[in-house]
Amino acid sequence: MNEEVTEENVGSVASNPGSVGGTEEEIPEEEPVLVAPVERKAATGAYKKVELKVETVKKEVPDIPHVSAEEEKKTEVATQFTKEDSHFFAQTIWTIPQMVFGDYMEVNEKLVNAWGDQLFSYCEKKGFSPLEYLFDELPLLIATGSIVGSLAVKQREHKKKLKDDKEKEDEEETD
Repeated sequence: MNEEVTEENVGSVASNPGSVGGTEEEIPEEEPVLVAPVERKAATGAYKKVELKVETVKKEVPDIPHVSAEEEKKTEVATQFTKEDSHFFAQTIWTIPQMVFGDYMEVNEKLVNAWGDQLFSYCEKKGFSPLEYLFDELPLLIATGSIVGSLAVKQREHKKKLKDDKEKEDEEETD
């Protein structure tokens, strides 16, 4: 194992201290792989000068129509929030608990009207109309909901009454 390393036995198994078996087969040397550096080209830009032709187009456009003061007042009246509107909103809003929970949740009519008056004065001071922020069909839907709600409450009461009457009849028959 103490062989001298010469040019002849450089790649042999015997000269390799990690080899097993002691045979003297030669292992071919691997050639180093040379990697060529990649050449990168700097971006030079491919912009070309483009000549634009600007043509002036003249078109006759009608003037903006002038609205007279009378026409402005007519449009304001259509979107104006009135005391009647505020009372309607107050009544529809404050009948919702009665529709959902029953007649025991009925609110005093005087209090509802006072609330409607306060809603009107608030809207008047702030200078806005709630009708502008709500879709047009909302008052109709609220009024329809209050009617449907009151009918549902009456239906529940009617069913309860029928059930109580039936129970009374059953008790009388068993006695």
